Amino acid sequence: MNRTGTLLALALTTTVALTACSSSDGGDSAARSDEGASSAERLEDRSGSAESPQAAPSEGADEGAGGSSGSAEGAPPPATPAPDPSTVIATGTIDLVADDVAETRRDVQRLADETGGRVASEETTTDRDGVMDGSRLELQVPSATFDDTMAAVEDVAATASSTRSLEDVGTEIVDTEARIRAQEQSLTRIEALLAEAEDLTELVAIESELTSRQAALDSLTSQLDYLQDATSYSTITVYVERTDEAAVDEADDDEDRGGFLGGLADGWDGLSGTLGALAVALGLLLPWVLLLAAISLPLAWGLRRLRRRRATAVTTGTDRPGPDLPAHPGRP
Repeated sequence: MNRTGTLLALALTTTVALTACSSSDGGDSAARSDEGASSAERLEDRSGSAESPQAAPSEGADEGAGGSSGSAEGAPPPATPAPDPSTVIATGTIDLVADDVAETRRDVQRLADETGGRVASEETTTDRDGVMDGSRLELQVPSATFDDTMAAVEDVAATASSTRSLEDVGTEIVDTEARIRAQEQSLTRIEALLAEAEDLTELVAIESELTSRQAALDSLTSQLDYLQDATSYSTITVYVERTDEAAVDEADDDEDRGGFLGGLADGWDGLSGTLGALAVALGLLLPWVLLLAAISLPLAWGLRRLRRRRATAVTTGTDRPGPDLPAHPGRP
């Protein structure tokens, strides 16, 4: 009984001792953790105090950025800048309808002349009576007057349709100019190498390369000239067609020319054409007839006079007696 109590007392004492040790270790670790936390707080305070002068402006900047972004969201987007007119290729197409195609065509040509442009090409069609019923004109006008010319042409007659297009070739022009400068510098270097070449093989190779690059430079120069010309002058294609009413009226006139009156009209037209052809032939032959008359009349007059003289001389020689013959052969 005593031994059992002694063992219980020893176990209880050991348990109490272990509990005290663990509590002391926990207190030490808690103290160390509190100390570490306080050190971290002190370092954070120092860093915060050191960065505070810079943090304030950055916060202000962030606020300013936020405000500017807010205002930018409320404001309309910036407009796209208009292309440079000197680097734009402008083309237009206009379809006009008129009763008199020839007069409308003349008006369009007059507009091209007034704007300093020109008619690059022209095509016309006529009906069986020779009346113009359609025309196509390709105008080239200065780019600065493109819009005004389009509006003026649309006012010449009734406009069936009108289209226009703009192509900005500024980037292509800049790129072509840069390539031309690079080719010129390359040609200068090759010419210097050609002047220093001593071997025949090197000379032939350098000349071949020089020819190739010169051809490339000529091609780029032609391309740049085309772009500059295309941006300097705009192309407007104008189609002029006769109205349907005018075509119908002409068809009705052709139908009305049937029967006796139609035959009489056709006969009169044929007679007029024949007389006109004869007049043309007479006018063609008249100068030659006058020339031949001027040459032949004096010649005929001279020949006739010469013949008279010969006839007079023969007659006079027959009537005059000879020196050895008697005056009257019948008398002794």
